[in-house]
Amino acid sequence: MGFLRTLIIILLIYYIWKIVFKYIILPLLQKNSYAAGNRQSHQHKARKREGETTIDFATDKRKIISKDKGEYIDYEEYNE
Repeated sequence: MGFLRTLIIILLIYYIWKIVFKYIILPLLQKNSYAAGNRQSHQHKARKREGETTIDFATDKRKIISKDKGEYIDYEEYNE
């Protein structure tokens, strides 16, 4: 009897959580994400005027090797 009662409680909690998530939490998350995306699109449109050309440069991402790391030495395998 105890196992059946535990199983029913677990299933009940599962279905309650499913309903709460679907009808309460999910709409709140969608509302907040829509508002954030809407703000971002307005900010982007406000900065750019029609007919204006913009050029975006990528940052320089070259590796810089410090002197204390040593130098690269090319080697060949030695077979006897």
